[in-house]
Amino acid sequence: MQRKMSNSLSKAGILLIDKKRGPTSHDVVASLRRLLGMRKIGHNGTLDPMATGLMVLCVGSFTRLNPWLNRADKTYEATLRLGATSNTDDEEGLINNTTGVVPPDLAQVERVLARFKGEIEQLPPDFSAIKIGGVRSHKLAREGKKTNLTPRQVCIIDLTIEEYVYPFLKIRVQCSKGTYIRALARDIGTDLGCGAYLAELRRTAIGSMEVENSITLEQVETYQENGTLKQQYLSPRSALQGVEHIELSEECQMKRFGHGNVVALNREAFVGDCAVYHPNGDLCGMGKVESGRLRPTVVFTTPAAI
Repeated sequence: MQRKMSNSLSKAGILLIDKKRGPTSHDVVASLRRLLGMRKIGHNGTLDPMATGLMVLCVGSFTRLNPWLNRADKTYEATLRLGATSNTDDEEGLINNTTGVVPPDLAQVERVLARFKGEIEQLPPDFSAIKIGGVRSHKLAREGKKTNLTPRQVCIIDLTIEEYVYPFLKIRVQCSKGTYIRALARDIGTDLGCGAYLAELRRTAIGSMEVENSITLEQVETYQENGTLKQQYLSPRSALQGVEHIELSEECQMKRFGHGNVVALNREAFVGDCAVYHPNGDLCGMGKVESGRLRPTVVFTTPAAI
């Protein structure tokens, strides 16, 4: 049984991009659209202009994988500037130095950081993209209006000190989606009694995907000109390592899945979301397993392509 990719799937891919400081996440997407000559490109994790590091960009029909890729934990290297605060919680805002500060010692910093590990309630920064009544919070903040944001539950999986020489504190953070490192910097400064804001931020990983395996936009342009860009695409199986998977080995199962029909599994299986693969390793789509039955949620291949 031979399977051919549909034209839309042949253009699909996942790229790991190392964002430089300055551009917005939208700028990165716009640049990639220009370089690849296609509109259907999206990312699954915004980085502020001041931040650098890993962005995962999905190309073509693989943009439909974003809901699953976006669930992954994220890892950052951050530098906090103690002894001052910012109205944006980072160095791009209005900076106010805290007076009469006694620099906290390392032991005090360690005690404070320990409080932030695990499930915490975090108030997002006023200068954020969260919508309040249909209006972005940062727009309200710039107009001097109250944002009335509410705390959200996030999880700080790991929080370690990399280096501390007052007033700079370098930390490594592994956290759940939706965590604002700017807010974490602000709250650490509050608990230390000296204030703090985020001075530098670099995202080093999203789930199992690491910035060491990424390329720059300049490299994308070179690979595209050389016709070798597809060799830089990350395989869906690598990108979806944090998601359960099923391999459909029977032709009737693959045809039913390709038609978007429920597939009866001939073995005990887990319950929940999963990636569905062809025996040759190609991604057929995404599904959900319930009571020994696989229900398609995203289908990339049709029966004619199997």
